[in-house]
Amino acid sequence: MSEFKQDYYIHTDVYLFSIVINNLILNALKYSDKNAKLAISTTDQGDKIECTIIDFGIGIASKDVGKVFNQFFRSNATEHPEVKGTGLECR
Repeated sequence: MSEFKQDYYIHTDVYLFSIVINNLILNALKYSDKNAKLAISTTDQGDKIECTIIDFGIGIASKDVGKVFNQFFRSNATEHPEVKGTGLECR
């Protein structure tokens, strides 16, 4: 399900922006059940545009939320060996 009520234009690096959005959507799908749905919406928040991607997957343990931007960190990786990945690769 997606909800796009209008077009939005932002001044950004298109290539890097597409990598970020693609990564978020792929991760939402990777950590969800095969037939799960995603909800994607965009809203105008005054001086910024907010894009929200909601999945109904396995989630991140509350103790790990503060670590998600650590390079190569994966929450509960040993509990989900079927999910392949390396976490964030910082450049």
